[in-house]
Amino acid sequence: MESFESQHCPCACGKSVVIVKALPRMRYYCHCLTCQEFCQSPFSDNTALRAEEVEIVDESTIEFKKHQKNAVVDRGVCKHCRSPVVGFALLLPGVKAAFVPGSHYPNQAALPNPNRHIFCHRRVKDVPDSLTKHSGAFFSQAVMVPKMMLSMLRKPGANAA
Repeated sequence: MESFESQHCPCACGKSVVIVKALPRMRYYCHCLTCQEFCQSPFSDNTALRAEEVEIVDESTIEFKKHQKNAVVDRGVCKHCRSPVVGFALLLPGVKAAFVPGSHYPNQAALPNPNRHIFCHRRVKDVPDSLTKHSGAFFSQAVMVPKMMLSMLRKPGANAA
């Protein structure tokens, strides 16, 4: 396992920053409507970590909100530029996940490669790559939730497939 140097991951304007202290456990692309709206992009590039592996530099610069009724993920945007900063979700009792946009990492070479696309039935743009693509809300969640939970239970630096 290679060592991972902490990265300061700023929002678009640089006023909201999180420090990622461990190698993300997984990275994937999501094409759901919430991610499209939240990221103002055809899809989101998400890295997933345990919440304790992410430190918010100044929480007063971030506004958190759940974007759907019964949503699991509490998404944070910069109060200044309104771009995504970090999201959090309780996956299991005592296991909270953090989601940091892949584009926010200054050292892209240190990140794991994305491993799949989810919610592809909502895509507005095809992505020409060889990654597995999952369609349908149920199937996308049925594939991702167990993988996400397993990745959160692994030791830091052990990436999920």
